[in-house]
Amino acid sequence: MDKRLIKNNLLFFVVSGIALGITSILICVSLIQYIQARSYISQAGDYREQIEEFGKKNPAPVEGNRDPLLKDTDLFTQISREMRTHFGFPYHKAVNRFIEVLDQPLPAGTSANRRAEVALEQFLKIYKEELGEIDAKEYAEVGIRWDKLKARFVNWKKASAEFAVMVQKASLEPFAADDTGVVDEILRSAFRMPRYLQGKPENLRTFILNYKYRVNDLLARAGVKVLCSPDFGFPADSSSVAFSIEEYPNIIRQWDVIGDLARRMVAAKIGALNEFIIRFGNEEGGHGKFDSSFVESGSYEVAHYTLEVTGSLNTIRQFARELNSAYDDNRIYVIRSVFLYAVDDGARSFFSQTIAGSDPAASARKEVRSGRGRGRSAMQDSSDGSAQDEQTRARMLEAERLRLERENSLAYYERAGYGQAVIGATDMVRAVFDIDYVVLKK
Repeated sequence: MDKRLIKNNLLFFVVSGIALGITSILICVSLIQYIQARSYISQAGDYREQIEEFGKKNPAPVEGNRDPLLKDTDLFTQISREMRTHFGFPYHKAVNRFIEVLDQPLPAGTSANRRAEVALEQFLKIYKEELGEIDAKEYAEVGIRWDKLKARFVNWKKASAEFAVMVQKASLEPFAADDTGVVDEILRSAFRMPRYLQGKPENLRTFILNYKYRVNDLLARAGVKVLCSPDFGFPADSSSVAFSIEEYPNIIRQWDVIGDLARRMVAAKIGALNEFIIRFGNEEGGHGKFDSSFVESGSYEVAHYTLEVTGSLNTIRQFARELNSAYDDNRIYVIRSVFLYAVDDGARSFFSQTIAGSDPAASARKEVRSGRGRGRSAMQDSSDGSAQDEQTRARMLEAERLRLERENSLAYYERAGYGQAVIGATDMVRAVFDIDYVVLKK
């Protein structure tokens, strides 16, 4: 370009350059503002959707509802924590009593309504430090660490004795409250450590025999007839069966459930126990593998039972109520089904006689008149055909004839037997219960 052109139009080029720079800056600023505006528009749309969702909720999360919502959340957390104790923790009350009597020093400022909770959390922390990761089958090591744990608490002996008393109220397990070894093992099981009875078969045999005697004795004293095997789903020769060590914990748990079911049958005043089956998956009764007798189902373990009992309708209803109210004792039973069968089916016998064209009363009258009744048969067995016997039979027939005449002369509603139930005269039934016992997995 001609230098003279630039020189002569210097002002023009300077102004043009400045204008171009300013234009470029404005374009960049505009682009940045446009991008930000798009972002704001997108966020506004998201906020609008959130506001619409919040508006649909009840109560709406406005500032005035903030404190009530927080309180409800805390209450829900507390209740859910308490509900967890109901799923298979029958010694929960005993553990609470143990912690209470243990009387640990608590952090300063602990509120009165949280003392029990804080004390339990504090003990669990110490328990996990001593025994948290140990295998329950390492019996010697468990004993050493357990003794160290006991030494950290001044009131352990008193608390342990209170725990044993509470357990005896909640269970049928036969043990002495001063048997420290058994009480310690039960206490560890309350904190979810499996029980292996020191891994000794003789201990397991003694446990089964004593528990079986205790259950049968309870039922016999209450008048509940045991018409099934008195082993309650266990093999009849339990004392000689070689159970594997893995089966020990669930065998103990099964007898705990059996004992509790027996107590509830007694409370309901059941007349008889006809059948008791422990279900092992696809197996029934016999010697299933007890290590799999509690089946995992999500966050829970479930044991399955089938019971057949005899009683009145009221006692069957009461037994169902006893199972449902086990919730108060930190046990959960789910009644899957109940089938009822009449013990004395009056309808069947009544209609079978009607269909056959027989009238029991008329047949009796006919037999007496024809001499084929019970009187005739009895006399035939003992009579030699003498005239005296014939006269006696004649007098009996005449007396029966007169009685029937008097009966027939009465109005139908005054006759003997009028108003007596023919169908449904008894409410005794056989009831088959399919039951699940539910335990929360640790």
